[in-house]
Amino acid sequence: MRERRMRLTRDLPIARPAGPPVYPKASPHFVLRISDCGNKLARMTPGESSRLESLDAVLRSTNVRERIRPIVERVRAELSRKKGALMTWEPISLTVFGRPLSPEIRSAWVFVLRAGADTGAERHPNSHQRMMSYEGSGDMQTGEPGEWQSNVLVSDPNAPLQQRWISIPPNDWHRPVVGKDEDWAIGQLFRFTPWWRMK
Repeated sequence: MRERRMRLTRDLPIARPAGPPVYPKASPHFVLRISDCGNKLARMTPGESSRLESLDAVLRSTNVRERIRPIVERVRAELSRKKGALMTWEPISLTVFGRPLSPEIRSAWVFVLRAGADTGAERHPNSHQRMMSYEGSGDMQTGEPGEWQSNVLVSDPNAPLQQRWISIPPNDWHRPVVGKDEDWAIGQLFRFTPWWRMK
């Protein structure tokens, strides 16, 4: 588990040079934390809602989905090869989206989590994560170890935005839990805050 977490920290472009994300001691893992009370819209600001709608429009376009599809298939194939892995991932070039995203979006990733996976709890002090369920479904729990709130995400394109996306502010605990029936493919967009600007 330690090796997996260290590898994840190396591969993700964390902008703070002082060390890896903060993890709970020997505890369970992972993304739009909007609520402390189970209502994912309760604390959604108009600005964040508008931002997610804009990102959703880009990722739902046929051209972008056709470009992302081969990446998802590669990541899924890698997970199939790595029998002991709980998840695999690959970065997405921002040029794939065909137009500039918000300037604050600095990186994009595809993750595929294995069916039945519970990868543990984590938080990132200098990145705001926005995640979209791409294929399958899963529960992106938020809160903190011992007091998790369920946020079930689905990939149905006709489902409301708040059932397909989640936005997790910096330093918020999150933890993905995947059902036993199918793997879960998700897309993540990261906004980074340089460590010298952090409070």
